[in-house]
Amino acid sequence: MEKEKPGYKFLSVVLIDCTFKRIENIDFSKTQTPVIKINTGFNQTKDKENEIVCAVEVIYQSFIDDIIVVDSAVKMLGVFEKVGEPTLTVNNFGKINAPSIIFPFIREHLASLSVKANIHTILLSPVNFVEMAEANASK
Repeated sequence: MEKEKPGYKFLSVVLIDCTFKRIENIDFSKTQTPVIKINTGFNQTKDKENEIVCAVEVIYQSFIDDIIVVDSAVKMLGVFEKVGEPTLTVNNFGKINAPSIIFPFIREHLASLSVKANIHTILLSPVNFVEMAEANASK
């Protein structure tokens, strides 16, 4: 059996929390303005020192004028295993790589919810988590 290369293994992704609300009568002829907030965090579990848990939350609101017509929040958790001594630090992995792996699952979930809500499909743009980590570090 071949020895695993050092790095991080993706074990699972779990939906932790999800809310989705829309108003009953949306005037689709009017321009909607989306506001998106992304929160991330990670930690190493105390009982399993090689396990890294990363949470990503996306808060999505769409406005027509000053009225919130769509209000949603999706939070998912990713579980990873550190294998050997990777060249990438746990800190960098937890702030950049882990959220980058989890985010597409949130994008798909929000898109699916919007289709079921019979509104324009919510297609979140990809996120540069490197820039996001750098911006958070400078705060």
